[in-house]
Amino acid sequence: MDLMQEVFISVYKSLPSFRGESSFNTWIFQIVHRRSVEYYRRRKYYQSLDEVPEQACEHSELESNQLVQVQHQQLKTMLNNLPWEQRLVVELKFFQHCTFEEISEQLDISTNTAKSRLYSALGKLKVHLEAVDG
Repeated sequence: MDLMQEVFISVYKSLPSFRGESSFNTWIFQIVHRRSVEYYRRRKYYQSLDEVPEQACEHSELESNQLVQVQHQQLKTMLNNLPWEQRLVVELKFFQHCTFEEISEQLDISTNTAKSRLYSALGKLKVHLEAVDG
């Protein structure tokens, strides 16, 4: 709630400085991103993906539900093992469905850097998946 309040206040105070050079969503995401990084650096607390509550699976078979839970846990573990910059790009690309251009705007990095971070992360995930699958 504290972080949400800080973001809201920052957006409100910065609204007159919005120049329209990028989309409004991109502009807000920049503020949210910066405030979040500042907030967690001050707290020195990084929530592990293991602590994020899993959504209930709606499969009717217990065996299928257990398999999905194991896969979710493995994915969380693999993402936790990635460097923060790479994990952020993976989350933006696959969970937020952002383009490389949007990612580069939001993170204030070049498009090539966004691609490089994604492909590096995917390479690491591939190695881990191959080790798990044996």
